[in-house]
Amino acid sequence: FSPDGTRLVITTGSDPQIIDVQTGKPVTLFPRSETIPFVAAFTPDQRHLTIGYSDTGIHTWNLLAGTRTARHDVGLLTPLHRLSMSRKGRLVYAGQFEGKLRILDQHTGEVIVIPTPPANGGISNLAFLRSGKDVIVGFYEGHVEQWSLETKQKVRDFEKAPDSVIFLALSQDGRRMLGGTTDAHVSLVWSVESGQIVQRLQGKVWGQCGAITADGSRVFTRPEDCLIEMSSVSKNKTIQTYPNKKQANYAHKEAITCVALSPDGKQ
Repeated sequence: FSPDGTRLVITTGSDPQIIDVQTGKPVTLFPRSETIPFVAAFTPDQRHLTIGYSDTGIHTWNLLAGTRTARHDVGLLTPLHRLSMSRKGRLVYAGQFEGKLRILDQHTGEVIVIPTPPANGGISNLAFLRSGKDVIVGFYEGHVEQWSLETKQKVRDFEKAPDSVIFLALSQDGRRMLGGTTDAHVSLVWSVESGQIVQRLQGKVWGQCGAITADGSRVFTRPEDCLIEMSSVSKNKTIQTYPNKKQANYAHKEAITCVALSPDGKQ
C-alpha cells in the first residue's frame, strides 16, 4: 500500500502496476522490462517506488516523472525475495536466502553488509525499528535477533521460535511483532520491549505472509491457501475470515502469497 492507503503496487508478469484502491484500475503503468519484478515498496513521501527485479538489482522509479532514477547493485547472486524499508525510506533491506544482511542507503548508494552467524541459517526476513538504526532479523533456524546498523553487532536475542521463521511484521507503534513459522504452523507475537513471545496462535499460518495492525491488537494470517483470517492477539481467537460466505464472488482461485494491510487498518 501507499502510505496514504489510496494506491496498491502489485508485481505480476514482466511489469509492476500501481492500482487505485477505490476503482481497482491501474493508474500507473511502467515500461515493459526484460527482467521480472519480484518485490516493491513505496517511499514514505509517495514520490518514488523501490522495486527488486530478477536482475538482482534494486531500481528506484520517480512516480511523478514516470522514469527510473537509479539502479543499485547490492552484490546479490540471485534475485532478492524480500524488501523492507525504514520509516524514512532511506534504508532498504535486500533479502536473499543467505547469511548476510545487505542494507542499501538509497540516498548515497552505499551498501552495508553485515555477516551473521552461520549456525543461524539464512535470513528469512527483517524489520526496521522506528529509529532506523537497528533491525530485527528472523532466521531459518528459528533465531530472532536485534542488530545495530551502526556498530554491525548483535544487540540482543529475542525468544527463539520453535521452527524456521518465515516472515516478520512489525506494528506501526513498534511495540509488537508478528512472525510465522514453518513446521509448527503457528503465528507468534513478540513484545519488542522484552523480546519475549506474548502469544502463540496455533494453526494460523501457511505460507510466507502475514500482517499486524498499527497497535498490534490484531493480526492477519493465511490458515489455508485461499483464506485470510483476522485474529485477536489478546483473546487468541479468530474474529473474521476473508472471504466469508457473503463474499463468495471474491474467493481466490489460487493460493494467496502475500498479505498487506492499509495504514489505517481498514483494508
